Amino acid sequence: AINPKNGPMTSANGNKLDNSPSKTPTSKRVVPPHSNSVSPAAEQDAIAIGAIARFQLSQSFIKSFSGDFIYNIMVANIVGCFLMGVCYEFMNLKMNFGVEWRAFCMVGFLGAFTTFSSFALDVFILVERGNFLNAGMYILSSVLFSIFGLFVGIYIMRTIIT
Repeated sequence: AINPKNGPMTSANGNKLDNSPSKTPTSKRVVPPHSNSVSPAAEQDAIAIGAIARFQLSQSFIKSFSGDFIYNIMVANIVGCFLMGVCYEFMNLKMNFGVEWRAFCMVGFLGAFTTFSSFALDVFILVERGNFLNAGMYILSSVLFSIFGLFVGIYIMRTIIT
């Protein structure tokens, strides 16, 4: 979670995450600090853009594969987790974005882009149809590849930044 007072980042369980620029190999700021104000309308725009991007990705994925293919949500979650890793590293360590801009990108856009509520519904549909093995594989692969995508995004940004 992002500290509302623009303080240190904390994990979902409340542990402090050390994201101070001094820990990075190059602590020199690349650009001046950005404004820390994002209007509610801009936050709503981020949510709308994220949802539209997910829908477009989903539609293009469905068109690429014939039949009843629900794994398009898994792809959105994996891509979204990768982008979350990229944004986290870039916005917190290199650009020193304020909490509002981190929320705009990571909570607004990516929160609407990645959809674990849709994921849960997909699992329910598979189970309801009796596809227990597919449901289990879907859960396992979605979680593992999404976490892997986050790690790869952070690794790539750390490699590029340093």
